[in-house]
Amino acid sequence: MAIDQSMLEFTDRTGQVVLRFYEWLVPTVSLGYFQSLSQRHDHTESKALEIVRRATGGGAIVHHYDWTYSVSVPGRLLFNYSDQKRSRQDIGASPHLYNALHDSIVEWLQREGVPAQKWASNGAPEKLPSDTCRCAFLCFERRALGDVVVGQHKVLGSAQRRLGGSILQHGSILISRSTFAPSLVGLTELGVATSLENLKEGFTQSIRIGFEQAFAVSLPQVDSVFQALGLEKHELSKSKFHRPEWLNSR
Repeated sequence: MAIDQSMLEFTDRTGQVVLRFYEWLVPTVSLGYFQSLSQRHDHTESKALEIVRRATGGGAIVHHYDWTYSVSVPGRLLFNYSDQKRSRQDIGASPHLYNALHDSIVEWLQREGVPAQKWASNGAPEKLPSDTCRCAFLCFERRALGDVVVGQHKVLGSAQRRLGGSILQHGSILISRSTFAPSLVGLTELGVATSLENLKEGFTQSIRIGFEQAFAVSLPQVDSVFQALGLEKHELSKSKFHRPEWLNSR
């Protein structure tokens, strides 16, 4: 979470896009920004796990058998696609970014023979998910317009955070069922007939291609997000995400 925040700050300072993919070293719960810490005790299966709080809203995610992406995008790219007629420094959320990446994931999964689609309850117009939803504890048990679903099973959700004229969007794709969230099934249980290696390549390429096509840019390849940001690992320990008051803020 601290790296994602550093990406957003870097992008707002320099105007450069940063795209990151990552997994979690140990099973971890990430709380949405608006969730109360006390809520985590209602989910008994994940009580023993480490917990962090995200800067974005939505429900809690059990990061175990999932893959996460994050991308920070400057206002110079987003402003042309803002639905609101606002100044460059007040562009609000970006439906264009959200839908571009989710559409690309849907197209990739459909090519793999998985009947994925974006959630659109009762055929209602698509819009960004609401961070103020007070629903199920787990993100993947919630449904918001634009989520990627296979049947009634949500397999990918994303959220955004704005800083100045820039936006961070990150999200997770659920690969398989976790013992810490047994109510959820992932792509493995839903019949994806490909290896994990090919699945990961398809996921990362879909996010990259979806972004490049949506904004007509080419993203540079970097060996390390730390290299891209000019960031030292020890600097992350100073982040608010390490402080108890951040975790206990709700």
